[in-house]
Amino acid sequence: MVFPQTPLIVAISLFVGGSWVDITADVYNREKIAMTWGRQDWASTADPTRCPLTLNNGHSKAAPGILGRYSRRNPRSDLCGWKPS
Repeated sequence: MVFPQTPLIVAISLFVGGSWVDITADVYNREKIAMTWGRQDWASTADPTRCPLTLNNGHSKAAPGILGRYSRRNPRSDLCGWKPS
């Protein structure tokens, strides 16, 4: 079959620290992915692009051994911009 009867394979990545990080394993697929972009309703400026996702912020499957990978300022996350000294 063809799309939309057969779902497409999806890869989700974040651009962090100058490189792309694959987080596909930590994204729940409970709902369909719905992106919005561009100008809505004849607006004069473009709206920010949106793609709401539900992330697994418990024990990461994309980075085993990390708990709370997507929590802001979590020093144990590999996505955190700073590490405690």
